[in-house]
Amino acid sequence: MTGAELRALDCWGPEGGLLSESELDWLMDYVSKRWFHHVLEVGHYTGLSTLALIMGARLGKLTTVDHHKGDKWVSGSSAATFLCNIAKAPPSKPLPDVIIAPYDTAMLDWLKPSLLFWDADHGHEQVRAMCDAAQRKFIRAVVFDDADFEHAKIGAEVLRAHGWRDVSPPLYRGPQDKLDPKTMTLGAFER
Repeated sequence: MTGAELRALDCWGPEGGLLSESELDWLMDYVSKRWFHHVLEVGHYTGLSTLALIMGARLGKLTTVDHHKGDKWVSGSSAATFLCNIAKAPPSKPLPDVIIAPYDTAMLDWLKPSLLFWDADHGHEQVRAMCDAAQRKFIRAVVFDDADFEHAKIGAEVLRAHGWRDVSPPLYRGPQDKLDPKTMTLGAFER
């Protein structure tokens, strides 16, 4: 399935999903070319990025967490809608473990993910999560959305300061943001 096909599914709500076609394609390609024994996705909203991670195919285990109350960038979402949307994954793909709760740093040590995909709060919580991730040796990669936002840039600098390599695709914020299929605001860092 391509990013265009994922976005074309009529289930993502008024925003049409919060990742562009290009971002979805990049994310699916990224996880399909690497082996991550455990992916922790923080912020799944209505499930578009979750479905992209599921479609990536080379995941050992996927855990996704969201409190569904929204933040200053998006309104709240429905856990029931999210669960219905990820059920659109092919039967051959395993569904994630779902946690409906606020993210807590302790989840890193409890779950020990090798990839942290951050698409939640783009404020101080994101910076704290990047600091926490940088110090956990079991995390091999961090991917996050809206890499051109101020706190994301601070988080990226934290990762760089800890010796992480920037493997981000070139940034491009399209004129209609995520509705522009070419928009690319993902940041990606690896050890």
